[in-house]
Amino acid sequence: LHYLTPLFCAFLFANASLCLKRALAEGAGATRGIFITNTCFLLSFLPLWWLYPQTIQVDLLWVPAAAGVVSFLGGLFQLMALKYGDVSVATPLLGGKVLFVALFSTLILGQVLPIEWWAGAILAGVGIFFLGQSQPQGGAPSRLVLTIFLSVLSVVSFALMDILIAGWGKLFGFQRFVVLQQIVMFVLSLGLIPFFKGSLRSLPRLSWPWLIGGSLLIVCQFYLLNWTISTYQDPTALNIFYSSRGLWSVILVWSVGPAFGNHERGHGMRTLLRRGLGAALLFLAICLVLLGSAG
Repeated sequence: LHYLTPLFCAFLFANASLCLKRALAEGAGATRGIFITNTCFLLSFLPLWWLYPQTIQVDLLWVPAAAGVVSFLGGLFQLMALKYGDVSVATPLLGGKVLFVALFSTLILGQVLPIEWWAGAILAGVGIFFLGQSQPQGGAPSRLVLTIFLSVLSVVSFALMDILIAGWGKLFGFQRFVVLQQIVMFVLSLGLIPFFKGSLRSLPRLSWPWLIGGSLLIVCQFYLLNWTISTYQDPTALNIFYSSRGLWSVILVWSVGPAFGNHERGHGMRTLLRRGLGAALLFLAICLVLLGSAG
């Protein structure tokens, strides 16, 4: 049943992506956006420090610190990918994290993964390729390349974060782990202030509801997903299910996108067919994980 958690988190992330994309379109700005998102993270998680008192293992403090650094970089690259690309391209590519999680699980954690999980990870990656590789009509190729590049940097960063949480989160104490992680993220976010295009007060009023709403959805799915990873310690399988956020993003863009001010569904039938193939491959990847777990 814990595999339902990443499916739900994927749905939340797809909705958050639409909200953040709308906030950026309303003039929020990438640097101010990531600062506000990281502030929401800190304020949401800080009470966990007192709600879950645990002894701090000084020799392991480097782990949440490292997780904070890579998650800050992942969030920054993620928001930049959403700013410069389409949601139905960037979000599926961000789901490619599953391939790097499988690789890092073997290289860093020394896990021997079932062959079905490797096959599922590869199929998920191929599915994400079909979901994200089609060029929107009238779009610039350089924009697509930049979107892919930023998305790959983001997923590598987040994959490293997942490995740190899976390897040491439960040992350190998950709640205090994420609090320290968010403190590091927030401190790094202060370095973005000189790059703001304007003050936070000058943010357009219409961007605030979308920015806060998207940030809170990101916070909720982050906690649920990473608590599950820390508790059950199978990051590869969980991330294969989480990669369904690419499918959710396509479904939401084509169904309710205009309600979010998103008009990507006008890209044409060819794009729809390619992304439908990608969605089918993602579904097959999830089935392979289920079969491997049952076996």
